[in-house]
Amino acid sequence: MQTTNQTEAEQYERLMTAADAAETDPAIVADDTRDLAAVAAASDALDAADAALRTAVDEARAHGRSWASIGTALGVTRQAAFQRFGH
Repeated sequence: MQTTNQTEAEQYERLMTAADAAETDPAIVADDTRDLAAVAAASDALDAADAALRTAVDEARAHGRSWASIGTALGVTRQAAFQRFGH
């Protein structure tokens, strides 16, 4: 998964690739790609949310917050927070 924003051309290319793959599945109506667009949009939102979370954790650490405090905010242990976000 990317953590940077994709260009519209990259998003379009990914959608068209998924649509081409769907055409080989007779159970999928190939000319209606709204479902695939929703998948691509959700993936992009997840990438953006992950990037925002990483930035927020980095800022919390820069302000002296402990891994225990960050873990509590995330609903995980300090060890889990450090394993995911520690550098």
